[in-house]
Amino acid sequence: MSELEGNRDLTLTTARPYVIGYLCQQLAAQRVVVEVALAAE
Repeated sequence: MSELEGNRDLTLTTARPYVIGYLCQQLAAQRVVVEVALAAE
């Protein structure tokens, strides 16, 4: 995230935890990662 912000490929206008949560949900929905990998320990 920091690299994307730094090179201006991404601008966050929403709180970082919400953005990261959304990205994780999308990755799981597209089966890029398995949901269990995103579970809180």
